[in-house]
Amino acid sequence: MPLARRLQLLRTRLFLAVRAAFVSNQVLFAFAGIFLRAHDSVLQLPDSSCTKTWCCLHLPAIWAHDSVELPDRSSNAMIRKTLLVACFASATGSGWVRRAHKRKQRNATRPQLQPVTSEDVSRYFARNDLDGLCAALRDHFSRTARQPGPLDGKLPLRDALVAKGAGAHYSSAYKLQHDVEQLQYVAARNASIAAYLNEHAVIERFQRVRRRIPPLDQLQRTNGLWAFRPEDTADIGDFYNRAIHVPDPQPVTPMLNAKSFADADARYRAGPFAIDDALTPAALDQIRSLLLESTVFFETKMPAVFGGYVGAIVEDGLHARALLELADALRRAMPETLGDHPLAYLWCYKYDSQYEGISVHADEAAVNLNIWLTPDDANLDPASGGLVVYTAKPPATATAEEYNQRGAEFADELLRSTDYENVTIPYRQNRIVVFDSALYHKTDSFRFREGYENRRINLTLLFGKMRRGHDAPAAGEL
Repeated sequence: MPLARRLQLLRTRLFLAVRAAFVSNQVLFAFAGIFLRAHDSVLQLPDSSCTKTWCCLHLPAIWAHDSVELPDRSSNAMIRKTLLVACFASATGSGWVRRAHKRKQRNATRPQLQPVTSEDVSRYFARNDLDGLCAALRDHFSRTARQPGPLDGKLPLRDALVAKGAGAHYSSAYKLQHDVEQLQYVAARNASIAAYLNEHAVIERFQRVRRRIPPLDQLQRTNGLWAFRPEDTADIGDFYNRAIHVPDPQPVTPMLNAKSFADADARYRAGPFAIDDALTPAALDQIRSLLLESTVFFETKMPAVFGGYVGAIVEDGLHARALLELADALRRAMPETLGDHPLAYLWCYKYDSQYEGISVHADEAAVNLNIWLTPDDANLDPASGGLVVYTAKPPATATAEEYNQRGAEFADELLRSTDYENVTIPYRQNRIVVFDSALYHKTDSFRFREGYENRRINLTLLFGKMRRGHDAPAAGEL
């Protein structure tokens, strides 16, 4: 491992030790200030006065949390080490700041490639420019740290991606298990990928790291997330959350069964509804194969809080032309519902059957389409496994943090006022659920068979901007 990398890992671990001591020794917060002031230029803090923000963005092990799993140490030993580290940081920080300032000056003269945002996606769609959108997404992704090989000259991962759970220095047991199963699936179908994986013993490396992760009940302080140790980074640092295999086949035509969409616009006006046999057999097979094979499911969630599902998003690898063509075909098939609403976002989740699905939330869009792709015989309870859509929606004054990050706590008051009235749509393969995206909704309870190909796969497409409160149709319309 390069010396610079070793030093970076050491400094991260030292800060974890410092912060753990601060939790129980308030008097030492002064030393935390010394440490942060000495490093905010190096770390480019968005708010140098906010310790938690620093931790969320730069210490993935405690992503969105206040504490991290540490080996047992006595309080006195921790205090001595804390004092030593803080003094060391204060004494050496000025040199790091000077070097960081020089790097910042050098980087200022280099062209910076801007990421493709959801606003960019909407602009391209509004102009019917799928070629331009595909080119922009591919070009940016090809320059990022997602590509295999050395990171020199590649764009680093954006803080927003790390905050969503898509960082490169932490994981979860279920995420690594998914990655192992996916790589085995791809290797069985692609000889060149199999040769690459065998040459570097990639699958064996992932399995070693997976075995090192303690049980979930021993990771309570990180809610199930695991910060990579040096031996983990040595094993999978060059392969974890990298785009090892990203197929992009020519989209099939037609993609949709026209008969299934004959009355879709009229049905949307009545409330949430399902379109069965939505994709043609060829399109269903192509989209499902893409999502099974593409190694772009970089997001992991905190198992103890959000359950177990991995995610892929449009600006971070999930940009196969077939998926964008599908979004365009849906917009043309439902002109009254989607005609004025360009694609705003696209993501896909694969679920681990040992966990629950996504809890109550609302999405920032006008219209929400969920497509289910796993065969019905994988679903052990055909009456469930789908989506619960409530009649309540966030008020016009609610912020995104209130109706999503506070989740059920904020929503429960509104849901109680409607006696939790909802439309529950069971799971079926090749079914599209369409509803006003401002409505609160959640994944229904589910029980799927074990095995990679049996994982519940949900593809979500968001169109337009959210309409809340007085701007949205009344809940009584349901």
